[in-house]
Amino acid sequence: MSIEQHNVIDALLTGAGHALKICGYLIANLIAFISVLHFADVTISWLFGLIHHPEINFQSLLGLVFYPFSVFIAYQELGKIRKLRNELILNNTFPLYLNGTLKLPSDTPMLWE
Repeated sequence: MSIEQHNVIDALLTGAGHALKICGYLIANLIAFISVLHFADVTISWLFGLIHHPEINFQSLLGLVFYPFSVFIAYQELGKIRKLRNELILNNTFPLYLNGTLKLPSDTPMLWE
């Protein structure tokens, strides 16, 4: 499947078209993956809501699964770390910084300092 380009502009436009196609595939996969995670969260919340435990959701089950990986964290900090880790897995880092849940330490070196 060799596409023949006649000049540099034609080659650039062909490459840009292929790049847009790849970006479209990536965006579609991200939307599908996030939708599956949200469906799992809603389904688990609904199932545990039927037995009068609406506080159990996909995020809390992930916290139990990843509990062994946080063995070197102080016991007092475990709840906060588990909540942050689950939000990082399910969401993204940016909402945590925006709502103030995740704060940068004051001794963090910045590029402009």
